Amino acid sequence: ITISLVIGKGMAASKVFGKAAMARLLRDSLESQKIAISDSKANKVLDDFMDGLKKGIMDNGRARYPQFGSFVVRQRAARICRNPKTGGSVSVPERKVITFKNNKTFKNELNQ
Repeated sequence: ITISLVIGKGMAASKVFGKAAMARLLRDSLESQKIAISDSKANKVLDDFMDGLKKGIMDNGRARYPQFGSFVVRQRAARICRNPKTGGSVSVPERKVITFKNNKTFKNELNQ
């Protein structure tokens, strides 16, 4: 099974490419290969994929998807920031954040 998710020219740049659009693309891609799938099953596949991605990040501190990019957990140090409304200092505690680094091929396709 080959799944090809290509955003068509009909999608406006200002619109968010959300779960419903991803599910439609997944369903359409599978149907083009004569594999029938309902919207609810396409949503379930996406949910399972995202759960696997989250689990990989939580368990390993990173998840990589070839020809797309890598998600990596990084530790951000505690710091003192300024509240722009009041001008007062605010202490921001240490925390973990997820960063994304796109694949070079994906980056090149994006910039064509």
